[in-house]
Parts: sequence; C-alpha cells; structure tokens
Amino acid sequence: MRDLNILKEIDFSKIQISAQSKAVDVALLNMVEDLIMENEKLTIQIQELKDEIDRLKGEKGRPIFRSNQESDPKRREKGNKPRNKNHKKGGKRGTIKIDREIVCKVDRMILPPDAEFKGYEEHMQQDLEVKVVNTLYKLEIYYSRSNKRTYRANIAESGKGMYGSGVKGWLSLLNRFCDTTQSRLKELFASLGISISTGTINNYLLEPQEWVLEEQNEILKAGISSGSYGQIDGTKSVERGKSKATQIICGELFTTFYTKPNKKRLSIIEALLGIVEGQSVMKYGYNEVTKELLACSSVSLANRNTLEQIFGNKQEAGVFEWLGEKDAFEQRMQDLAPQIMSKKNMYERVVESFALGYYYSQDEFPVIDFLVSDDAPEYRKLSKVLHSLCWIHDARYYKKLVPRIERHRTILTEVMDQYWRFYNLLLAYKGASKKEQKYQYEIIKEEFDHIFSQKTQYFQVNQCLERTLKNKEKLLAVLDNPALPLHNNAAELGARRIVRKRDISLHSWSAKGTIVRDAFMSVIQTCLKLGVSPFNYIMDRIKGEYAMPALSSLIYQTNP
Repeated sequence: MRDLNILKEIDFSKIQISAQSKAVDVALLNMVEDLIMENEKLTIQIQELKDEIDRLKGEKGRPIFRSNQESDPKRREKGNKPRNKNHKKGGKRGTIKIDREIVCKVDRMILPPDAEFKGYEEHMQQDLEVKVVNTLYKLEIYYSRSNKRTYRANIAESGKGMYGSGVKGWLSLLNRFCDTTQSRLKELFASLGISISTGTINNYLLEPQEWVLEEQNEILKAGISSGSYGQIDGTKSVERGKSKATQIICGELFTTFYTKPNKKRLSIIEALLGIVEGQSVMKYGYNEVTKELLACSSVSLANRNTLEQIFGNKQEAGVFEWLGEKDAFEQRMQDLAPQIMSKKNMYERVVESFALGYYYSQDEFPVIDFLVSDDAPEYRKLSKVLHSLCWIHDARYYKKLVPRIERHRTILTEVMDQYWRFYNLLLAYKGASKKEQKYQYEIIKEEFDHIFSQKTQYFQVNQCLERTLKNKEKLLAVLDNPALPLHNNAAELGARRIVRKRDISLHSWSAKGTIVRDAFMSVIQTCLKLGVSPFNYIMDRIKGEYAMPALSSLIYQTNP
C-alpha cells in the first residue's frame, strides 16, 4: 500500500518514454485508477456489512467521525460547497409597510439655548400581535303556545361552527407553510387558551376545500400558457407507508405539486394535465401524432397495423380518429388486442404513445413548449418544441470523480476550469443584445465542440465529456431561447419542500390528505413567488371574501 501511495504522486508526463510505452502507461494508470476506486467501494461495502452483522449480534458498528473528511471517502467525495463572499444583505426599510409612526422628542429642559433641530434619526421595530377572541353567542328563544312552535334567533355565518376562520387560517398556515405537526399545533393552541383536539385539527385540514384544488389547477394553466418555459423535477413521497413520487412543475412565477403512484412518463403526463385522482380522468387519443410516436417507440409494424385496425377511422373528421378515457381504452385493448397487453414493456410504450398523442393534440390544457429538467429518461418527449437540460446536473458527473493519480487530478482541474468558463459564456449570452447573440451563436457552438470533443489521458473524464457532447442540443437550448435558465434549481427548491415535509411528518395518511397537501403547497409557493402574503391569501379564501385577486390572474398580468 505504501508503494501505491508513491504511485499516486508520480507525474509520468515528465518522464521521457516512447510513444508506444506512453500509450501503455496511460492505459495502466487508468486501470490503476479504476482498481483503486473499486477497492474503496468494496472496502466501504464490507465495513457496512460488518457493522450490520455486529448490530444483529446486539453490538454497535464502527463509528464515523464526520469532522475527519479524509477518513470518510463518502464525505470526501461529496465535497464542500464554497460560500459566496460577494453576497451582501439588503436593507429591510424599503420592503416593510409602516403601520404607525411615533416621534420621540428630546427633553427640552436638557437642551442648551443654541441647539438647532437637524431632523430625525429613524429606528424601526417590527412586532406581532396574536389575540385570542372567544365569543359566546346567546340566541333568543321564543315559544308560541297557539302555534305550538319554537322561534330561535339566527346566527351570523361567521359565527357558525366551534372555531372561526382565524383558527382555520392559522391551522392551514402553520401546518402547510411552517410544517408544524398536528400534535404541536394542539399544544400551541392550548397555550393560547384554545381547546382543540388533534382529531378536530386533522378534520379541518382535510375538510373539502374545492377552492384550493381549483386554484391549483388554474395556477398550472396560467403558468404554462403565459410563461416562456417550464421546469420539472421529481422526488420521493410517502402515503400511508407506500412510496409515491411528487412532480414539481414550476416556472418563474409559479410552483405546483402533483403526487402520483410512480415516476413513469404516463404519471408525469397526468401531472402536466393537472389531473388529480377523483377530480378528472386521463384520456387517450389516436391520431397522426400517436402513429409517429408508436413508430419511434420501436412498436413493431404488425402491432401498429393491429392498432390501426382497432382505433383507426379515416372517415372521422377532427384531430382524433379515436378519443376515450382510460377505462374505455383498456377495455378495447383487452377485447381486441390481448396479445399486446400480455407484453408489459410493449403495452407501456403503446399507452405512452396514446397518452402523448392526446396531450399534444388536445386544447383543454396548455402544452409546455420549452421544458427544463435533469437527464432522467421519464422527462423526454414531454416538450412540444425543445427539451433543455440542467448544466448543474451535468456537472455532477464530473464532481463525482475523485482521481487518486496526480496526473488525473490535474486533468480534471483543467477540464472543470474550461467547463465553468463555458458556463459563464452562456450566462453572458443570456444577457447580451439580440445583435450580439446573433454574432456569438456559432462561436459558442464551436467552443462547445472544442471543449467537449477533446480526448484526455483520464478515461473517466473522457466518459463525462462524451456524455456532455451527446446532449449538445439540449444543453445549448438557451441559444434558441435565451429566457431559459441554465439550471433546474427552481424545481429542486420546490422538491426541498416535499423532502422537508417528509422529514417532519414522514408521510400522509390518505390520498385525500396528499391531494390537499399538494394543493395548499402549490398556492403557498406561488404566493411567495408573486410577492403575495400566503396568510392573507388563505384567510381571504377561507372567509369566502375573495377580495384578493386570484393567483392565476396575477400570473397572466405579469406575463400577458
């Protein structure tokens, strides 16, 4: 092992050897690099298995000291994110509404005769008042002997129920926005003098709230139709112990959440159409788009002819030769094409083609023209014009490399310097004038080819360069649409809300709870992007006043 450490530090490029020996040297060093990496992975795996055996015996595994990065390969590979030293805190004065002003005067008795007034020095204090209001309604009751009838006074709408809109609004805000658990909410309200059980809290959080589901749908419509692009990402979600996937669909002015049974492309199409379980049903369509997708999805000609016989209708006028809901499609396939349904992978490709055929051709919901995402395969084929990839996700493949040979460390450093210089070139392109962009268009493409078509003596870097070069069109989509972001951070930040919720509450207990959670999170996160107070907005809707404009209308106004 001592000799291997010496080998890591030797720079063979400074040794004079023949060209043939140099090729052998490069191959051997990359083999050593791969063996070292594989050895470290196996060492970690063996230690984890030993720790598990010790735990099964009632003992403890080896402790990991997180402060020592060199002793923990997993932590060393993760690395440390540098802080932005140029970040400066902005002032608060210009963004805060002043409710009252108090002038503090100097005691005139201590002022000398020649003192002159020079103005005011401002000092601002922020405060919050939470006031509990418990109201006892006494309803007058009269009884008429002649009519044999009791007359009771009517109570105002705001007085109905055991708890008012203020309690309901704070419950929604603290649970949905602040991630406060129901048990902690009960203790908080008890400390304020309000007696409420966790069961009642749960019922209020899950009571039918059609307004929030409608607003979630309208936000998605407005965000897609008025924005110049859409972003998407997915993360794990848990519902009553079962693993699900939440899709985060967002843009510059909106963020929406839709939880589906899995992260397959079909589920993502349902999310893009705003389909919520129990509210709407997925439709499938057969048209020219469907036929093209079937051919591109490697569906055999024989199966395509079978589908044409089942769903084709040349005499039918309109966009679709056949259009129907999910159940009708499955029933027809079961009756007329059971041989296709028996092949799971083939049937999935057929269903996706029919779903995409409907998605691209329907006019009930807007279709995303430019979509930004990571390189996950389920996000392909979802954009109408162009699919753009995230540069930060692409860079992660390079960051995962932990070279042990000095020459390889040098190569990786040089390549990453070129990588981020090119990234800054794209940033400059986004902010340039149209005339400058037209001039730089081909130059940037040539620079991309120059950087990512190079071959180095570090084979693992070459694999990363080939992957980036393969995604050239998607990574350079910003050249055709400068409004596109170079990263997918907005969707990742939305995913953090689900992850944070999962860390605190672990899972939701019902499908209804998941649906309501997604809808409220969509409203709250969109409020924050639009500069609207989530508390005021939720209170306005819960009270039924609707004095504040809908979030969808604000999105349309901002991006007409």
